[in-house]
Amino acid sequence: MLATKEKNFHHYCPLCKKKLQIIHRGCNLETELSEPLLTTYSFQSMSEEYEYYDEQAKLTAVERFEELKEQIFDENNTLKIQVECTSKHKHKFYVIFQLTEDNCLIKTGQYPPILDFNNSLTEYKKVIKDKKIIRELTNAEILKTHSMGVGAFLYLRRIFESLIFEQFEIAKLENNIDQKAFIDAKTQEKVKLLHENGYVPDFLAEINPFIYAILSKGVHQLSEAECNLHYDALKNAILLILEEKATQERKKN
Repeated sequence: MLATKEKNFHHYCPLCKKKLQIIHRGCNLETELSEPLLTTYSFQSMSEEYEYYDEQAKLTAVERFEELKEQIFDENNTLKIQVECTSKHKHKFYVIFQLTEDNCLIKTGQYPPILDFNNSLTEYKKVIKDKKIIRELTNAEILKTHSMGVGAFLYLRRIFESLIFEQFEIAKLENNIDQKAFIDAKTQEKVKLLHENGYVPDFLAEINPFIYAILSKGVHQLSEAECNLHYDALKNAILLILEEKATQERKKN
């Protein structure tokens, strides 16, 4: 387990601003728990044998859990895991867990916050003119981590609409779109008009009827659980749009 074994993994360090090795050294147990839970016994009756070693395994498991709990949790049943990056700065990160009275392990804290470890938006920050889009995508992620799926959907819908209007502004500057027709059209028709004039990629025109419909349904009809279930797929659709913009910007440059 992570609390007792040394672990190394390659991940983004939010303080170094790059990916490198992150290490957790684990804690030293006073007593090694190496005995197997199940042991083969020789009894004439198979049912008698099963009942015996099943009972012994359960007793051993309870004893082992109590012993482990005493060694790795403090007097308040709190466990703090510390990891550090392998740069010369050795930045340290902490995650805190609480063991409840009914032996459920819940995460109660982390520093730095989990969103600081997400560098997936770095590339898009360079090409998205409306920086509000990045902030709103971050807000959507925050709400999702707190299981507030409806609120997260609202931010995704706002981002989708902002991206469409950003392309409209480009088309308008190039005098390559009927502005009144665009303003009067519904969102799905807006995407179609932009696509016809070459301002949105083919894949967006294809998924547009689905993505905006489900985003709107999420805001008005779906439950929190349903929005949380579909959030990642819709966020990835938004990221595909951002990736396309990043690609177009690189080609332009």
